[in-house]
Amino acid sequence: MSTATFKIWRGDANSGEFRDYTAEVAEGMVVLDAVHDIQRTQAPDL
Repeated sequence: MSTATFKIWRGDANSGEFRDYTAEVAEGMVVLDAVHDIQRTQAPDL
């Protein structure tokens, strides 16, 4: 498995910032799989 960095917007339509999250990725994964992994392991409030 390799890792990838995802920039995810945290905030609302008026203000916020991109935050970097690193997740392991494997062949056949889609972005939503990585987002679910980030939500499960690093940012449960996503």
